[in-house]
Amino acid sequence: MSIFSLIQKHKSLTSNFFHLSFIRLLNISTKFFLVAYLVRVLGEKTFGLLTWSEAILQYFIVFINFGFNLYGARYIVNYKNDRNMLNKAISTIYIIKGLAFLLSLVLLGVLFYFNSFNANYRILYVLLIATLGDLLFPIWYFQGTEKMKLLSKPVLIAKLLLICVTFFLIGSSEDVLVYTFLFAISQILMGTLGFITLKKDIGFIFKIPEKSFILEVTKTAKYYLLGNISMLIFNALTIFIIGYYLTMEKVTGFDVCLKIVFICILPFEILQAVVLPIITKSQSKTELKKYFILSLVLGFTLYCILFFLGDNLLLLFGGENILKYSDTLKKMSLLLLTVPATFILGQCGFVAFGNDKRYNFSLTVVAIIYFIIVIGLILSKTLRFDTIVWLRVFSDYLLFGILVFQAFKTKILYIKW
Repeated sequence: MSIFSLIQKHKSLTSNFFHLSFIRLLNISTKFFLVAYLVRVLGEKTFGLLTWSEAILQYFIVFINFGFNLYGARYIVNYKNDRNMLNKAISTIYIIKGLAFLLSLVLLGVLFYFNSFNANYRILYVLLIATLGDLLFPIWYFQGTEKMKLLSKPVLIAKLLLICVTFFLIGSSEDVLVYTFLFAISQILMGTLGFITLKKDIGFIFKIPEKSFILEVTKTAKYYLLGNISMLIFNALTIFIIGYYLTMEKVTGFDVCLKIVFICILPFEILQAVVLPIITKSQSKTELKKYFILSLVLGFTLYCILFFLGDNLLLLFGGENILKYSDTLKKMSLLLLTVPATFILGQCGFVAFGNDKRYNFSLTVVAIIYFIIVIGLILSKTLRFDTIVWLRVFSDYLLFGILVFQAFKTKILYIKW
């Protein structure tokens, strides 16, 4: 079969992969443009403070999304031919996310009783207001309908606006609060445009769902929420711990290294998001196996590339001051050997085949182990930067091992002898 014929056969998959790639690349390139600029303009310490605040807000973002960034697409796939149920499902998702946002406002207020949070309350509250964009942005709908093309324009407008205005208005460490306002405006704009696009696409009409339906959706989504919170522990909690117990400068070094690693993982994140609806419908274990093997091979290739070119990327995105984190990047590049395969196996395997509880349980177990080790390091006063970096890598390898074991046990993956 020719490449052209293969593309035609999987036209929907190809289109969605391209447009989701465009959106994710736009997001990640925006982050890298801003990191390269803000590290130099705000300084290592102030940029570390901003990153630390964003790490705290990641928990609120996950809570507000309530797992629908993963699970919401399944509702859209199931109900896309039933307009009444589709409107009801979308309305339910927005109701749950809206309530989560209101509760987040209260929870953040409680955190201000602690001095470390109170000192940065302006930045934290502005960043929380920015989550209105996450509340409104319906990526789960367009993944489910396989119409990612329609989201390209809202994302492009918001990101270009943020880059241009940041370069124009931000010039010193004193402008950090101004930047958070600009970020909030761009996020809310993106979310609003995304919601308008959804409304135009299906003529969305808000429907007040039955209480039983809301409870049913919440009950299912909570497992994805728990899984997402567990995943955050590996990055957001690590950044929080580094900033709270070590220094904000080390937060900057860790964050730059993490972003470099995750730009390599980006294609796999896109792939799993595009393939998830396809495998959910086809239930093809053969296709899953192909993507899993592909992720292992390409992950190893990217690891080799990053190992040798890492210093060049550190210099590009962080400047000469960040080159001292060269060894940190080499350690974190080990994530490329497992994380891509974990993405594919977790979402396109366990979630697509209805074993989402097993997947989220695995995430939770590893997160608890990570948390216990961190507490032990803090109490024993042996917490060091290198130790926390190695622990971050170890956690992903442990998760990978558990998921592979569970996949063979449940016969999601299999070997033919």
